[in-house]
Amino acid sequence: NLSNDISNGIVVYPLNIQVSVSPPNGGTPIVSNYIMNSGLSFSQPIQYFPQQPYNYSISITDGCGNHYTINGIVNNIYYATDDTIRIEQR
Repeated sequence: NLSNDISNGIVVYPLNIQVSVSPPNGGTPIVSNYIMNSGLSFSQPIQYFPQQPYNYSISITDGCGNHYTINGIVNNIYYATDDTIRIEQR
């Protein structure tokens, strides 16, 4: 496994990243999977639901099997100009 030393720890690649978006209408979650083999940032386009709050979850598993989850709410985003927004985790 490849590793990258960063200021608050060591990143062990590959990183398995899963982004899940729960539609505001209670529909089936939209899930995207990504494998990151190097680098310190990723970007994943997700579905945009205009002026409706909805939940997202980002789950990351590193090359050692450590699991991390980030949960959040997208709430009334007015600046988007198309049907996708980007979640960027840096």
